[in-house]
Parts: sequence; structure tokens; C-alpha cells
Amino acid sequence: MVLEVRQTKLGKCHVELDSPMARRKRGRWMNTATDPVLEFLDHHEIAVPIGVLDNELDPGYRTIKRALEELESRGYVERDDEYSSFFSITDRGQAYLHGERDADKD
Repeated sequence: MVLEVRQTKLGKCHVELDSPMARRKRGRWMNTATDPVLEFLDHHEIAVPIGVLDNELDPGYRTIKRALEELESRGYVERDDEYSSFFSITDRGQAYLHGERDADKD
């Protein structure tokens, strides 16, 4: 059974009731770009600059920037050691995506 269907620039995303996405425990501090940013970083498994996220995701640049600032301060993403404007997902961010972490407690 499908719980939600989201349209992104990369295509449609179907979320099933028993999927990790349906079990995620969102934090009150999260905005509309938080999940798409983490999903993109997790899916592509590379560090990317905010410009790539802005080109590939629906939320606007400022919303993505605010999400990255919050995600970084809470340890869900980190900056690349060699390229400080590039971000990658951390183990904490992956745990949230898989429904194993309550973001409201961070």
C-alpha cells in the first residue's frame, strides 16, 4: 500500500507504509529541504556543494542552505575535509533516514 507519492526533479518517489521513510521521526527543527537533502546525499554517496543540491531538488536555495546549517550543527551532514563547501551524509544522518534515530531529540 502506498502512503505518499512525491514528485521531485529526479522523478516520482513512492513511500510505502512499511518503508523506513514512513517510520522516520522528524524533528521540529527540520524544514522542507531536510529529507530531500539527506536522501540525495545518501543515494549518491558523494560529497556535493549546495549548488548541486539547488539544481537537483525542489526546495529553494535559501531553504536548502538553512537545512544544511541545521543538519551540520546536529551532526547529520559534514563538510568534506578537502573541499569545505562540499557536504556528505554522516552515520547519524543515515540512521535518521532508516528510521533508527529520533531527530526531535537532537
